[in-house]
Amino acid sequence: TSAAVLVVARAVMTRAWPKTTLRAVSWGVIPMVGGLFIVVDAVNRAGALSLAKDALQVASQWPEVTGRVSAAFGVGLLSNIVNNLPIGLTVGDAVHAASLTEAIRKATLIGVDLGPNLSVTGSLATLLWLIALRREGLQVGFWQFLKVGAFVMPITLFFTVLVL
Repeated sequence: TSAAVLVVARAVMTRAWPKTTLRAVSWGVIPMVGGLFIVVDAVNRAGALSLAKDALQVASQWPEVTGRVSAAFGVGLLSNIVNNLPIGLTVGDAVHAASLTEAIRKATLIGVDLGPNLSVTGSLATLLWLIALRREGLQVGFWQFLKVGAFVMPITLFFTVLVL
C-alpha cells in the first residue's frame, strides 16, 4: 500500500496522472499473479498442503539446527522451482495446520524470503524488478543472476537460519 501511495503522489506531483502512469504499469504481471493463485489452489488440491505439513513436522522432530536448516533450504529451493508466492501461501497454511516448533516456523519464513534469491524465477518481486530494469535499458540475464544467487543465497540463508 505504501508503494501505491508513492506512485499516486509522484503522479500527482508531476501531473502525469493517469495517462502516463497507466502506460508505465506492467499489465502482463496481473495475469501472471492470477495464474500463481490458480497454481496454489491446484497444488493444494493435489495434496501439497498435506505433504508440506508432514515434511515440516518431520523437520520439527530433528535436532534443532538440522531441522531449521532443512526447512529453510527446502522452502527456499521449492520457491525457485515454482515461485515464492505459491510456496509461501502453501507453507504458510501448513505452518498454521501443523504442530511445529517456533524455530521451524521462523526458518520457513526465512526460507521463503531469502531462498528465492537464487534464481530470477524464485520471486515475484525479482520478476517485477527485472521488468523495471529492462524498461530502463538494463539487462540482467538468467545465468548472470544465477551465478550471483548461487554464491550469495546459500551463504546468507545458512547463516541467517543458524543465528535464528
